[in-house]
Amino acid sequence: MPIPPLILLLFPFCGGLLFGLRGAGALIFCLLLLFLPLLTIHLVGKEHKTPLLSSSLIVFFVFLLGVGHILVREYVVESFNQSCLDTVRRSKDRIILQGIVDGLVVPTPSGARATVSLLGEKGRIVLYIRGADPESFSPGYIIRFSATLRPIRNFKTPGTFDREGWWRARGILVQGFTDYPLRCVTIGHSNDLWIEHMRHALIQYLKSTLSPENAPLAIALTTGNKSWVSREMKETFWATGTGHILAVSGLHMAIVAALFGGLARFLLLRSRRIALLLPVRNISVLVGLLAALFYLALSGLTPSATRAFLMVFSFAVAFCIKRETSPLDALALAAWIILLIDPYSILSTSFLLSFSAVFFLIWYKGWIIMGNYIVRLLKIGLIAWLATLPIASNSFHMASLVAVPSNLLIVPLVGLLVLPTLILMTITGPLIPHMAQSFIGVPIWHLVDLVLTALRVTVAHLAALGHRLLLKHHFSTLETILFFSALVGGGLLLSWESEWIPKDEDKVKRMGWAILITPLCCLALYHIWYWTHTEYTHFYCLDVGQGLSQVVTTDLRTVVVDAGGGEWPFDRGTMVVAPFLFQRNRHRIDYLILSHLEKDHAGGAIGLLNGLEIETIVMPSIGLERSLSKRIEWLAQRKGVKLIRLKRPWTIPLGKDTSLSLYPYSGKVRSRLGLNNYGLVAALKVDPFTILMPGDIEAPREREFIRRFPKIRDVELLVAPHHGSRTSSSPPFLRAIRPKNVIFSYGLFNWLGLPDQSVVERYRRIGARIFETPIHGTVDFTSRGGRPIYTVLK
Repeated sequence: MPIPPLILLLFPFCGGLLFGLRGAGALIFCLLLLFLPLLTIHLVGKEHKTPLLSSSLIVFFVFLLGVGHILVREYVVESFNQSCLDTVRRSKDRIILQGIVDGLVVPTPSGARATVSLLGEKGRIVLYIRGADPESFSPGYIIRFSATLRPIRNFKTPGTFDREGWWRARGILVQGFTDYPLRCVTIGHSNDLWIEHMRHALIQYLKSTLSPENAPLAIALTTGNKSWVSREMKETFWATGTGHILAVSGLHMAIVAALFGGLARFLLLRSRRIALLLPVRNISVLVGLLAALFYLALSGLTPSATRAFLMVFSFAVAFCIKRETSPLDALALAAWIILLIDPYSILSTSFLLSFSAVFFLIWYKGWIIMGNYIVRLLKIGLIAWLATLPIASNSFHMASLVAVPSNLLIVPLVGLLVLPTLILMTITGPLIPHMAQSFIGVPIWHLVDLVLTALRVTVAHLAALGHRLLLKHHFSTLETILFFSALVGGGLLLSWESEWIPKDEDKVKRMGWAILITPLCCLALYHIWYWTHTEYTHFYCLDVGQGLSQVVTTDLRTVVVDAGGGEWPFDRGTMVVAPFLFQRNRHRIDYLILSHLEKDHAGGAIGLLNGLEIETIVMPSIGLERSLSKRIEWLAQRKGVKLIRLKRPWTIPLGKDTSLSLYPYSGKVRSRLGLNNYGLVAALKVDPFTILMPGDIEAPREREFIRRFPKIRDVELLVAPHHGSRTSSSPPFLRAIRPKNVIFSYGLFNWLGLPDQSVVERYRRIGARIFETPIHGTVDFTSRGGRPIYTVLK
């Protein structure tokens, strides 16, 4: 039997989707996904007399089908949201709108987040409601609100989460920001969203019956929604490699189908007459499938849950018609259906993790089935870990080295005890009034609470070991391709007897050795090249929206100057700066320098302190914003981070011909100057160039600076003071330092109107080349052979 064509044609279809979404940026993957089926046809097609030319035409047609599918979907989403987008273009101020909350309202660090279908306008938006409790809203609420609308856009900083794609997959292109209760009120209610009402009722039921510590974990285990789970708990599960149990997967679907299908079979077989007249087996399978379909709707139709349901559906149908189904056929069919319904799933971490794990488990099936039960479990854990290693490492910035033993301990506990009880009780509980308070429900829920506590404690103890054994490495595109190629070669060597691989053992083993050894050799050469070409100093000005963050990396040091904005609507330190550092395999900051303690510069420091190892924090000794300063000081003390309040100029050596000089304010403290003018000014010296980072200083401090430090002249690169505000970039300052290039760091459509156009013209008149982070992206400067090199990263 040849390799199933469904799986072969899936590769060029995925290539077409990637090309439609990412264009030339995904060209390497697209060419690879086109080449893979053609190579397979060439290697095994001769045995089955498959014409290579006709197969090539089919593969190319499927590729074009993928491109067309994503373009049509993009057009549909744009058309549906055109009214919202026009509203954003017409007004940058607050506007009054009405809409229906059409999904779960989930907590955020500063309030709540809801998806809203607008009334009177065509389209949907995601609404961030500052100060709101998620309990104040539920699906179906009709609300009136005054909000600032902005298009959803990604930060043009490598390594950051694809927010734009995530929301586009849900048909949303616009975000709104409002406050509760001053600018957001409830004016009615609709009962049309019955499935969302049930999801909301299920979550409220779990929160009311379980302890506050265990309810978020139960919600994630049951529905796959992790919005109520704290970041610390998520990291605990990731550190042990058991984070997958927090998503609805095949284990959940199998339990639901088996519970309700088995119950239906048991009840039907109680009657001999029914057993003789009706096809009990088929009816019980149908009941199990209907229960799984209902559970799929409750889970929110996530890719992992949809894939699991479709695979269960394929095997159930095959079971009913008494026909054997190939696991690879079922997997390919599930992937095709998901991608046809939601082509944006191709970029979903859930989709990639789920299908990669299942594909390689099937690929290594011949090797896995050999050995006793314990050996098989170990093999399953090892292959699943390897199959998801690059994806998990890049998505979660860590991969646990204790994942295999942790899964051997945790998965049976969850699969055999926790999940069956939770699923049965949460599905039947809301349907039976007072079930939780009955003489049966109370002890069962008490037992569930104890088991969940035991699960949390067990995972926490494993995580204590797991945090010491974490693989913190970001896989590049080339490394990912080579890694998976080697994994394919290993499967050919170990599972050559599988039914969908040719039976010529010698031929297959030669292929396996070639596919295994070649990528491993290429990986070794790649790392040798990488470590011999990282001696250059790089300066990055990141796109963090309305705020500022700059990163300096040398072969030995990592310095972050300012950390971007804080919690509202999300922390830039956690969501932008840290992922950027992780992508460059920098998990430690030697110096975190905060020019001043305003939230758009220092708010992200909290996220960096929680997520990375930091050696030293440097901040000014005066002009501190008290609440933020106290939080940073408390967290630094708790983490054992050295804290320096700088009072005089200080130079930090960063490597050969590279240093960073810091210049604090040294004049008299005057209340009318404001916080901005008391900040630190940083100057990076990369011989023979100077990069000046003045923070948010304004004209009075600019005059003081050029008077005290007359040697700082002919600046190669200037980060525009105060984001291009008219109170900064004074003509005397620009004439003194004479910058050749300038970077404006700001957020699109910011309410302050930055940068001021008169300031931009001022830089143009002196001949400076202008970079703007929201338009051009993250700016990368490096010096090679005394020649400045600028690269724009997105």
